[in-house]
Amino acid sequence: MIESVFMAMSERLNSYFANKFSTGDDFVIVSNLVNQDGSAALTESDKLIITLANVQQEAVNTRPNSVSLLEAPININIHTLISAYFVEDNYQDSFKYLSGIISFFQANKVFNHQNTPGLDPGIDKITFEISNLDIQSLSQLWGIIGGKYLPSILYKVRMVPIKDDNFLGDTAVFSGLSSNIL
Repeated sequence: MIESVFMAMSERLNSYFANKFSTGDDFVIVSNLVNQDGSAALTESDKLIITLANVQQEAVNTRPNSVSLLEAPININIHTLISAYFVEDNYQDSFKYLSGIISFFQANKVFNHQNTPGLDPGIDKITFEISNLDIQSLSQLWGIIGGKYLPSILYKVRMVPIKDDNFLGDTAVFSGLSSNIL
């Protein structure tokens, strides 16, 4: 399901940028910034890159009336880094496109099946919010990535459910013991 979220993001953003700035079909791509050997993962410049930065479980408090032997879905938050990878001569363009990212997600805070037909059927909706990092946390993030800083913004993509559809049955909730001893 994580991959479908990234694909939905890149498709919607590519459509937005094609309409607003007449960019190509693959202007926004899903990619690592750095390969495992430390080399740059991208061979082309002047792109916006969507990268997975972190995955966290969303704490959801539920109390069902019965216990399902089908595990409840795990709702996750995906921290997504969107970076502007532009050559030196086009560096200022990165600001224009980062502003476009912010404008897009300000107007499209929620992806659902009505506005994003390609969204995985197992996902009802996902929401986007900017994740603010102080300069030290930002430095640590780029250190973990292993790359040189690029103009970028971090989004928290909320409530992506991960579930296994192998149903094992239902059972009643245990409510206590009783004794009929006289």
